Amino acid sequence: IRDICSDRLYGESSRVPSPWLSVLIPTFQRDILLQEALQSVLSQEPVDFSWELIVVDNTPLGEDGSTPALNIVRAIGDIRILYYHNRVNLGSGYNWNRAAELARGKWLCFLHDDDLLCPNALNDLGRQIRAYCGKKPLGYLHARAANFSGAFCPKQNRRHYPPERLTRFGMLLSGPTGAGAPTCGTVILKAAYMETGGICYDYACGADAVLCCQIMKNYAVICSDRLLGG
Repeated sequence: IRDICSDRLYGESSRVPSPWLSVLIPTFQRDILLQEALQSVLSQEPVDFSWELIVVDNTPLGEDGSTPALNIVRAIGDIRILYYHNRVNLGSGYNWNRAAELARGKWLCFLHDDDLLCPNALNDLGRQIRAYCGKKPLGYLHARAANFSGAFCPKQNRRHYPPERLTRFGMLLSGPTGAGAPTCGTVILKAAYMETGGICYDYACGADAVLCCQIMKNYAVICSDRLLGG
């Protein structure tokens, strides 16, 4: 995808000159659910680190030079949102890779365009990342998330979960990594993401699990100790 351009059509990066974390929302032909996803990020409780919000859109431009996602971003009117449009549809996985390339933060926080963050998700993940003290450097924090229908009620479950580390040996025994597709506040160290090459379609629907497994070679992979999204 290196020869495919992504044009920034909205937002000002100068508002957050040196983000510690980048919240990434790859999107395609999404409207109302994307709006709710964006609002769940913009309404986060205050944190003591800087973060940016990036939307990367695979949707072809309409005759009016816009997309549903771009119209939503413009209607929200918050120039902290950095909206990029891909000149060619990269597909979902490679759009994650493009979002990672565009991110300026040390940490990449992924959110699908039909998912939500809990109001204190950034606070919780920032706390856990900085409190980590394992032997291997932390490379991947998998977000615990709740499935829901109707209204999302994150405050129903604010209990702490016991520490849980995911390993390649555990994957060999159980099959899945337990990490699943990165969303709902799953955070990946950008350096670790780029070292693995990101999502690779050679692994088809298992590409996200392979990404997590590759990161496990040199980094620790753990689960969040609180619910981060849904």
